[in-house]
Amino acid sequence: WQVDSVTIAGCLPPTPELELTKTVGTDPGQCATTDAIAVAPGTDVTYCYTIQNTGDITVTTHDLVDDQLGTLLTGFVYNLPPGASAFITATTTILVDTVNEGSWTGTTLYGDSVTATDTAIVTVGFDVYLPIITNPSTITHLPATKPSLGWVPWLILGPMWVIGLRQKKGKG
Repeated sequence: WQVDSVTIAGCLPPTPELELTKTVGTDPGQCATTDAIAVAPGTDVTYCYTIQNTGDITVTTHDLVDDQLGTLLTGFVYNLPPGASAFITATTTILVDTVNEGSWTGTTLYGDSVTATDTAIVTVGFDVYLPIITNPSTITHLPATKPSLGWVPWLILGPMWVIGLRQKKGKG
């Protein structure tokens, strides 16, 4: 026999790849569909971290760290095959604007690891609604509810500012 040509076929090693999707909402019972919300101070928000294995090898061990909430998973054993996804949620009370990043690291049985990151944004604000009077003749005047104090309308602006008007009683 005689060999005219030789073909060498090689296999590429499997590649771990992950995609992290981080969302934020106010319903702790489900993952939200957005990565940015606006809430009032003191609101509980739930972050949802959804990891998808986009590689071609099963990821078996998981670590999840949030730069604001801290470590959420360490060495968590869970077989996540190619194409599969899983999620974890964390709920916290938000007092100030918060931009945070989640970082999910997955490791294969062979010790190969890969990290995916994503961010979510929570904006804290106040909604203040002040009426605009365009025709003062249409205003109905209400009688004072406590004649001894006079009519005391109050306008609250934010958590600390209170503006009040008190009618002074005339002498006579």
